[in-house]
Amino acid sequence: MPKTLILITNHFPFGSAEAFIETEYPFLERRFSNVFILCRDVVSKEIRHGNYNYNRFNPESNWREYFLLIPLVLKHFGKVVQVLMEEISYLRTSQKLNAANLIRCAHDLGKALVTSAHIEKIIKANKLSGEVVLYSYWLTSSALATTFVTSNSLSIRRISRTHGGDVYEERQTGNYLSFRNTLAKNLDAIFCTTQSGIDYLKLKVDSGFHHKFNLARLGTSRGGD
Repeated sequence: MPKTLILITNHFPFGSAEAFIETEYPFLERRFSNVFILCRDVVSKEIRHGNYNYNRFNPESNWREYFLLIPLVLKHFGKVVQVLMEEISYLRTSQKLNAANLIRCAHDLGKALVTSAHIEKIIKANKLSGEVVLYSYWLTSSALATTFVTSNSLSIRRISRTHGGDVYEERQTGNYLSFRNTLAKNLDAIFCTTQSGIDYLKLKVDSGFHHKFNLARLGTSRGGD
């Protein structure tokens, strides 16, 4: 059965950010029959050395993306309402319910819906079959997007990495990162780069989802002496 990976990045393979993917990518190529990259960087011109099958888009780059939201909200209406109610409940109990955080929540949800539509375009355009792994490099709206992708004909797994800014709320304006519990509930696995990140996230989500957190450190290829 074919096994396909769709990797959602902020920059890779463009620019110089997300450098650790360069080390990880050859392993992904060996593991999967096909690897597609959905990259949110639509500005950088320099592409890194390698043969990449990529699509570029930014859910905030033009007004057409915003017009997509209306049919997408209608398509996923039940789930949109559910995740919003769950998040508002979290904001209320954590005493973070304010206008700024509600706007941030709605903004992230909108980006996730638009991203999910682009993921589905890749699946449809390439007539994918078998198992498809949706891999978000960040535990942000990119990861939330994977939870809105469904298929009756595909076996879909949804995973995400975490780093630092997408883990620790104290690093964000308003001390808020959206949809932590929703992500833990709906993703199949979350790979943290540090044990401290795992410990922190376990304080933020229901204990029934703690088994989904795994330690997967970043690394570089070993250089010569």
